[in-house]
Amino acid sequence: MLETFRALFEWIREYIPPWKIIRIDEQGSKFRSGNPVGFLTSTSGVFRTGFHFFVPYFEQISVFTIAYQGIILDSQDNATSDDIPLKFQMYIGYDIFDAQKMDVQVADFDQTLHGEAMSWLAMKISEKTYTELLDNRKTICTELKRSLDTLVAPWGVKIRRVGFKSFVKSKQYTFHSTTF
Repeated sequence: MLETFRALFEWIREYIPPWKIIRIDEQGSKFRSGNPVGFLTSTSGVFRTGFHFFVPYFEQISVFTIAYQGIILDSQDNATSDDIPLKFQMYIGYDIFDAQKMDVQVADFDQTLHGEAMSWLAMKISEKTYTELLDNRKTICTELKRSLDTLVAPWGVKIRRVGFKSFVKSKQYTFHSTTF
């Protein structure tokens, strides 16, 4: 019986350590019984760099990289208001300043940011002529940055950079429909 207990203890100690080490480029968010600790209260559940203890199975610490990160939007085909087909790709850079808000308030941050940016761009590109777009690419980036920053601020994220990776006229595109 003692050997079984000792083996169980060794397994727990080896595979379920009651601590997390958070590096300098990370932030942690603590959960107790599935609920965020200190979320929207005076007690912070956000952990900075260091060595942090928790109770396995009862508490959990999610760790997020808070260093500058970025996503590249999929190449998008769209037509301008004067029916000139374009193909473009964009880059969005961001910082996480509150890991717990991001962890609690949005399920898949990168996917959500990607979808919001793609929708916004499709709308703006279709509203402008090709000449207006060429002359105002910087303004479009600034407006998109402002719009996204307003959206993600409550999630503990700051948009740092938005820019076009590519912006070219494309061949005429057509949509194919499939009937079942």
